Amino acid sequence: ALLRRRRAEEELFAAGAYVPLATSGGRARNVVAFARRASKRIALTVAGRFFTELQTDWSQMPAASVWKDTAVKIPEEWAPAELEDVLSGRKLRCGESVRVSELFEAMPFAVLVGTARS
Repeated sequence: ALLRRRRAEEELFAAGAYVPLATSGGRARNVVAFARRASKRIALTVAGRFFTELQTDWSQMPAASVWKDTAVKIPEEWAPAELEDVLSGRKLRCGESVRVSELFEAMPFAVLVGTARS
């Protein structure tokens, strides 16, 4: 799914402007997030890191609840944005931030694509 989307929106993924995204909350250091922007199209990539700080049982992925109040901040001029999780097909409406626990319900990474407000 991700490779198909990348081919379909080559300008966004290959040449879009790189925008680092801030994180906040109790597990902010355990998340890395950035976006690409081309015209009004945006792609947010969010991934977990430093998993040894989150749990000791490695038979499963970290539960969504481990991310607590951690959030990724969305640039003000983009919000609200309706984004699609490329990997799950789920639609998300994002305001000034999106909760990592919502993004990581199934897996500890997400790629969201959509159109910015401005």
